Amino acid sequence: MSSAGGSERRVDTMRLFLSFLLDELVVHAKRTKNAKLTEACNDVLDSVHMRGSPDESDFVRPLLLGCESRDVKTVVTSLDGIQKLVAFGVMDGRERTVDGATISHLVVASACKAFSVGREEVFLQLAKCLTTCITGSNFEVHDSSLLDAFRTCFNIVLVARSGDTQSAAKAGLLQMMETVFQRFLAPDYEDYEDETGVALSTTLR
Repeated sequence: MSSAGGSERRVDTMRLFLSFLLDELVVHAKRTKNAKLTEACNDVLDSVHMRGSPDESDFVRPLLLGCESRDVKTVVTSLDGIQKLVAFGVMDGRERTVDGATISHLVVASACKAFSVGREEVFLQLAKCLTTCITGSNFEVHDSSLLDAFRTCFNIVLVARSGDTQSAAKAGLLQMMETVFQRFLAPDYEDYEDETGVALSTTLR
């Protein structure tokens, strides 16, 4: 009984958060006349109101578009949304798209593109978002996506002017490195094979 009630509350919380996040993105999309983002947000909002809990592949689309919009407020809101969805365990990134890419790969790729916006507030939120994605216990990032995350955080350390932003990126890099090696050295570690079939342990030697 209590378990069912907890599950219902979790769904309700997710629904409220998604609605709030997407409503905010719609405001930014209309301000910048981004019709594609507006449509994507409205589609997910309709799904939230009808079904309550949309599929991950559905609600992640407006976030990816937001990260690639190059509008500072839209990008920051999208990165913040991704960070919270991963931190709350709502998004695990394991689902695959029709072309075979995992959601986690698409999320990290789109997030890293936000670096090119070149604004301090984007750098700060990007460092937080990538750190959460890599260190999240339920969000798996491998191969080129993992390298891109490290590379982007390192670049933030190099180009950021704010001491707070640099500190966040440096701390993020340390947390990411520690997490990756802890997983690799764990007794129950299951060797991961990349798309070529090469085991991760072989690649790291």
